[in-house]
Amino acid sequence: DIEELLNNYSQGMLSYDADRLPIQFVRTSLLNWYSSNRRKLPWRGDLDFEKSENELTLETAEEKNERKLRVSAYGTWISEVMCQQTRVETVISYWNRWMESFPTVQSLALASQSEVSKHWAGLGYYRRANKLLL
Repeated sequence: DIEELLNNYSQGMLSYDADRLPIQFVRTSLLNWYSSNRRKLPWRGDLDFEKSENELTLETAEEKNERKLRVSAYGTWISEVMCQQTRVETVISYWNRWMESFPTVQSLALASQSEVSKHWAGLGYYRRANKLLL
């Protein structure tokens, strides 16, 4: 974990270049950890949470294109709002349904309050959904 890495670094137990700044060490360590341990989430473009990295390399061009289309600032924004006070595992299915019904900010802007509330039903804290239309 990062605390162990920092302790080893500060105690001189890890070899390092004298010109290398500690922040570079931490940055590299965090990015390496994230690459190995990150959660697969649909708003990050992960289509199938059960696929291994090897299986992802075999996906079709159409699947890759669909995955790229799902990654957007709008999709990330919706996931962030949904994840407030709600477990990520719960949000995933709601987010997928939401993006099928409101794939763009324009489609959301055209939606009625009742349509938005219907799609939000079950997530709780309904004020979050109401604010999306303001």
